[in-house]
Amino acid sequence: MPTAPPPAMPTEPPAAPLQTAAIAAAAAGAGAAIGAAATEPARMPPAAPTYLTAESAPPPAQDSLASLTPPAATAERPDRYATLSNTPPAPSSLVPGGVAPPPSSAATGSSAAFATAWADAHEKLAAGRYAEALAALSIWYDDPSLGLEESQRLEDLLGQLAGTVIYSQHDLLLPPHVAAAGETLPAIAMSLGISWQLLGKINGVDDPERLIPGEHLKVIRGPFDAVVSVSRRRISLQLGGNYAGSFPVVVGRQFLARVGSSIPVAEVHRGAGRDIQAVGGAVSSVGAKPSIVLADGLVIEAAEDPGIASDNSPATSLVVSVRDLAELLDILGPGSRVLVRQ
Repeated sequence: MPTAPPPAMPTEPPAAPLQTAAIAAAAAGAGAAIGAAATEPARMPPAAPTYLTAESAPPPAQDSLASLTPPAATAERPDRYATLSNTPPAPSSLVPGGVAPPPSSAATGSSAAFATAWADAHEKLAAGRYAEALAALSIWYDDPSLGLEESQRLEDLLGQLAGTVIYSQHDLLLPPHVAAAGETLPAIAMSLGISWQLLGKINGVDDPERLIPGEHLKVIRGPFDAVVSVSRRRISLQLGGNYAGSFPVVVGRQFLARVGSSIPVAEVHRGAGRDIQAVGGAVSSVGAKPSIVLADGLVIEAAEDPGIASDNSPATSLVVSVRDLAELLDILGPGSRVLVRQ
């Protein structure tokens, strides 16, 4: 479910949401595991983005995420993507009176509007309405009217929120799924429009074919989408309109001509000897290197050091780090779209 996360969800996240803050945090930060018996660190992402609507159940009314208790059936499963779940924001940072808007907040009408939205989101945080806070702030992500400091504060908080709302085991978007006898993780994930690998990571499930009847699973409804910012050299994730993490990226020349275009994901190649997740179903892959294949011959792939590879990167490629691609392979898939923006 976290640049370098991500809540977030992205976080080296949000285990950086997958790394951000799932991914921004998911690409930039790591969350703590849930439960005393957790054996694996949270990995967000996530920076962990996304922008989105809430096609979800209202978040539970509570004062903090600390009051949330994972179902007993999953207590020993590592919460790999959480960023706020065990470490709720400090009360002083959530109480509206203690929220210091970024310095430029009073300069212009748009900045004043952001300051109002910022204070409103902190009120929601103080009331434990994390999903609503994420939705309210996601619409400001990448807003050109924001200053550098405002944008950084916003992305930091979005990363943490994405890690908690999307990538943690807390049921803040949809009611938990109760596993039935004989049910498998791939079957559940297919009905949700996400990969079973992501669902397994969020819930700490090692064997996708063996679920415990009656156990509660955190579920989210996909697909995820992505936005590539050519000028900022960043790919951000979205889930239903909500920020879900971000990663730095090297942009190939052919993407420059696709500004304004929304490109569908065709296939996900997980590597030699592993499955290809494709629009037409899963088929055996032989010799394919890990990559996300887009329409029109475009691709998202990895380099050990994208910075060094930037001068020689293929014109048809978006190049991310090996670690970030590993996260993206679980998040994007058939049904996802990649929007290219200047």
